[in-house]
Amino acid sequence: MRFDEDIIITDPCYLFRKDLDSSVWYKCIDSLSIEGVHCLIHNTGTGDMTGGVFCGKNLDVQIGLFGVDAGLFGVFSVKDLEAWDGFAGWSELQGWLYTRINKFHGDIEVIKEFNSLDEAHDSFWLNQYMIKATGYLGNHPEDGESVWVARRTGL
Repeated sequence: MRFDEDIIITDPCYLFRKDLDSSVWYKCIDSLSIEGVHCLIHNTGTGDMTGGVFCGKNLDVQIGLFGVDAGLFGVFSVKDLEAWDGFAGWSELQGWLYTRINKFHGDIEVIKEFNSLDEAHDSFWLNQYMIKATGYLGNHPEDGESVWVARRTGL
């Protein structure tokens, strides 16, 4: 899915006003939009978790964190969220619950990642989904491509 804007990575449950029915975010699994909000949402494959966002040549530089409480994670357009009347607002979000990436231009996909520590054992906890993004940050595509991933870092 293509994004050309400021984005955040988090669980959709943190974004919704508390008075909205909790079933709203479960309807969003594998969704490309929630009531006009441009987004890509997927289940984690492992339930609740803590995640990190990594970049760099070896994807070893951590640039942010995000939390998951409803077993879902996603990428959301900041502009669309701020215009949506179901958005809880920035004051409701604690910094460790989401990562914001400004001026992202590129493609984002959800892929299944296999933990190579135990390839013979197809454990529920060893196989997980992650977000992979390829694109560039800012207004200068000539500066080169940037790759980052968002993946599970803890329970």
